[in-house]
Amino acid sequence: MNYRDKDGISGVYDMEKLKQVFIEGYEVIKYLFYMMMIFSVITVVVVLYNAGNLSFHERLKEFATLKVMGLSTKKIRRILNQENIWFAVIGIIAGSPFGKPSLLAMMNSNGDNYDYYISIPPFLYLISGLFVLAVAVIVSLMFSKRIKKLDMVGTLKGLE
Repeated sequence: MNYRDKDGISGVYDMEKLKQVFIEGYEVIKYLFYMMMIFSVITVVVVLYNAGNLSFHERLKEFATLKVMGLSTKKIRRILNQENIWFAVIGIIAGSPFGKPSLLAMMNSNGDNYDYYISIPPFLYLISGLFVLAVAVIVSLMFSKRIKKLDMVGTLKGLE
């Protein structure tokens, strides 16, 4: 039957054409996921680095005071690292419940043309949490090395 001559019919798709359109749409979605993952990684690194930097500089006088009072650099570094790890763990626990709703909101913003079934297995939460924790530890170690080079007199003179 020839549908091209009928009024109101703009096009006819056979099963092969539908499969091709679906596969092309899936490729776009796959790249969307990759882009979201890349931006998420960049966001984690930038936010944790900036938070660590801000925290370190706000506490310089505290670290200098602890050094003047006789606390070793090693103990101060351990305290700083433990605090940062605990803050990261609390952030992971507090932020995990917002993962799936955030992903659903992003995917639903694509309109009514796509229906998604989103299933996030628990191991992905574990991998994400471990990644955030690893970045937090690396950032913490970066800033804790600065404690050894801390100018106690110059920092404490800044109090005046």
